[in-house]
Amino acid sequence: MFSVLALIMVSTAGCKNGSIGSIKDEVWNTSETYTPPESSTSGSSTSDVSANNSWAQMIQDSLNWYDTIDEAMMDKSLLDDKDKYSDYSELLENKILEITYGNTEEIFFKVPLSKNYNKPVVCALSINKDGDKCSNPYGQGYAIFKPAADYDYDVLDSAVENLMKEYYLYDLIGQNRGGEHLWYGGWENEDEVKRIRIAGNPVTKIIPVKFDDGITRYFWYYDKTNLSEPFSKFNFSSYTYRELEEALQLTIADE
Repeated sequence: MFSVLALIMVSTAGCKNGSIGSIKDEVWNTSETYTPPESSTSGSSTSDVSANNSWAQMIQDSLNWYDTIDEAMMDKSLLDDKDKYSDYSELLENKILEITYGNTEEIFFKVPLSKNYNKPVVCALSINKDGDKCSNPYGQGYAIFKPAADYDYDVLDSAVENLMKEYYLYDLIGQNRGGEHLWYGGWENEDEVKRIRIAGNPVTKIIPVKFDDGITRYFWYYDKTNLSEPFSKFNFSSYTYRELEEALQLTIADE
């Protein structure tokens, strides 16, 4: 029902013009610019917002409730079915972080390479709490660790791709959270992650994650400013990563 792959396709795909040079200056075109509720000013924007709110409400109305989190994590009915798990309960053993916002919990866990086509990712799932009851998980997100050696690609490009996915997932299509969530990503070089600056701030926390290939990669998250505001003002109809990095005030500090 709710495919994170579709969100990734919308947020990081589109059409690019040209393929020579750094990915940072390639031009990407998307067919639609999404507008969050607080900044809608036209009839078409209001229609988009209404559709997004309806989608988020549909997810909430479809939740099933369980007595324990182990039971809840066995229900994949609101998640992408393209991975190799019959349920997510065993992944609780690989949990690296848990954050609570009101009645919503975000659970972050390492996905073994054998369960994700040998691609290293940290997965984020949302669950709701109502008293002693837990909902089934929804709102599946990923921190993707792309090796820089395989791309004309740097740590800020990686940050842009991850942050875009979270904007679409949490603030627009999926949940309409208005920035009330973590912003997160992943990279293989810890020193470069330490040098990331967002609106002048370093990332909030860096968590080393050792995968079953023996390589330690670095999951990071940020919660010091609300990035949904600069995202909401950005024109996604035609853009470059460099322009988006400037809009988000993403920079790399000197060594």
